[in-house]
Amino acid sequence: MQLALFGQLSFLGAAITNIPVTVLSDKYGRNFIFKVGVVGQSLVFICLMLNHIRPLSYAAMFFEGGLSPWINMVGYVYMCEFLPRKWQDYVATIYCFTYASVVLILTFYFQIISNRYQWIMAVGLLQLIFASVVSFVIVESPIWYLSKGKIPEA
Repeated sequence: MQLALFGQLSFLGAAITNIPVTVLSDKYGRNFIFKVGVVGQSLVFICLMLNHIRPLSYAAMFFEGGLSPWINMVGYVYMCEFLPRKWQDYVATIYCFTYASVVLILTFYFQIISNRYQWIMAVGLLQLIFASVVSFVIVESPIWYLSKGKIPEA
């Protein structure tokens, strides 16, 4: 029951922020939105792993879903803007295959192995911490600068 509600709250949060976050990334840049997403997701994952208060967990799952497009959608576009055109299709295919594989593995994990999500979240948290550190090193996309007419910065 709890995992089903977690999934529904995560989906609701993602559905609410899906379109506005892409508009924000076009206006304020991919780098800033990606940074907010990975740092926010890291804090939400820490909250989910450490707390045992059910209403707080539900709120955290809603925020997890709300921040998911900040990383997945904006991060995907951000990544593609650094790739040469001929590589974008290959990288997109690998990205989508990997993402779908992770979802499939998680489905089997929760159906067959365990309902405890903390161990899976620990792996995700390590990746988010790495992404948070890297996000402060990566520069803004030159394509975004060009779209805003900021040619010297590009």
